[in-house]
Amino acid sequence: MNRVKSILMYSFLTLLVLVAGFYITGYDYLFKGIRIVYFNGFNSSFVHDFLYFDRDTIQPSEHKVYALTYAEEQLTLPDTFLGVLEDLKTASFLVIKDNKIIAERYFQGYKADTVTNSFSMAKTVVTLLTQMAIQKHLISSWNTPAKSLLPEISGTFKNQVTLFHLSAMCSGLDWDENYKNPFGVTAKAYYGDRTNEVCLNQPFNEEPGKKYIYQSGNTQLLAIALEIATGKKISELAEEWLWKPLGMERSAYWHLDKANGDNIAYCCLSASSRDFARLGLLVLNHGKWAGEQLIDSAFLWRARQPFLAPQYGQSFWLANDQYDEPVAYFRGHTGQYIILLPESHVVIVRTGYKTLPQTDGMHHDDFHIIVSTIKSLL
Repeated sequence: MNRVKSILMYSFLTLLVLVAGFYITGYDYLFKGIRIVYFNGFNSSFVHDFLYFDRDTIQPSEHKVYALTYAEEQLTLPDTFLGVLEDLKTASFLVIKDNKIIAERYFQGYKADTVTNSFSMAKTVVTLLTQMAIQKHLISSWNTPAKSLLPEISGTFKNQVTLFHLSAMCSGLDWDENYKNPFGVTAKAYYGDRTNEVCLNQPFNEEPGKKYIYQSGNTQLLAIALEIATGKKISELAEEWLWKPLGMERSAYWHLDKANGDNIAYCCLSASSRDFARLGLLVLNHGKWAGEQLIDSAFLWRARQPFLAPQYGQSFWLANDQYDEPVAYFRGHTGQYIILLPESHVVIVRTGYKTLPQTDGMHHDDFHIIVSTIKSLL
C-alpha cells in the first residue's frame, strides 16, 4: 500500500512540475488545444470548433435580406462525386449559377442554417475589408508602410513592409506555418490568449516583395493595422461593411483569443454556407451588390492575378491556367472553399472535415475534383 501511495505521489508531483513548466515557458496554451481538439476526438482543428472558443457575434441584416432562390433546373450530382464528398466528411456543398442555387446538399446532420469555421477563408475577408477601408479613405493605399500603423514591428526590413506585402504573403516575416507542431508559433497564435502579441513579436528578417511564403501571421498583422486605422474590431467591420449590406441570413462568429480579447483574424470566421456563398457572389459580381459598388472592381481583378506564385494573388488562391477560365477561390484548412468560376457565372461552396493531398503542389486534389465535376455538368 505504501508503494502504491509513493507511486501516486510521485506521479502527481511529476504532473505538477510539467504543468508548472508549461506555464513558466509560455506553453500553457497547449492545455486549451488538448481540451478542444483531442477531448473532442480530433487530431487537428475542426469546422465546428467555434463552439469551444470565446467569440464575437456578427449580426445579420434585420431588414435587407438578399434571398437565394432555386433555379428551375437543378444539377444531378453523380453518385461517384457524392461518394467523394461523403468520404471527405463534407458538411455542405452548394452551387450557385446566375445568382440562383442549382445544387445544395448537406451531410452528417448539417443544415442550411448551420455555421462552420472558414479557417483561412477569413484571410480573403480581411483583405476585402482592408480594401473597403482604403475606399473610405481610412487607409491611404495598399502601399501604406505597415510600421506607420504597427510601430511595434521589428526586424531588419521592418520599415520596408507594406500592407500589400502582408496581404500577398510576401512580407519576409519570420513565421513557420506548421499546423502539426504544438510548440510552434502557429499553434501558439491559435490556442493562446495573446494572438496579437505573438504576431507583433515576429520580426521581418527577409526583404519583402521577393518571395511568396504563406504565413498566417501576415493576415493577423494586416487585421491589427486595419483595426487601428478604423478604430473598430475586425468583427465589427465585417458586420457593418459586409453582413448587413449583403443581407446575410444568419449570425456569424469570429473567434477571440480570450473572453473580451482580440479576434483571431487570420482564420476564424464561422458562418453558414449560404452566407459564404454571398461573399463569393459579391466578388463574382465585380464588387457590386443591390446596385451599390461595395468593392472596387479594378481591385478585385488585380487581387486575382498571380504576384510571386502562380497559385496566389492578393489573398486569393488561383488556378488561372489549369482550366478554360480563370478560377479563383477562398481556401481554408480541411477543405473549406468558396470557388469562383467567373465566365460560367458560378460560385461553389464546400465545407467539411477532410481534404485530399496536393498532387500538383498547389491545390488539393478535391478542389480539382469539385471544379472538374461541376464544369462537366454545366
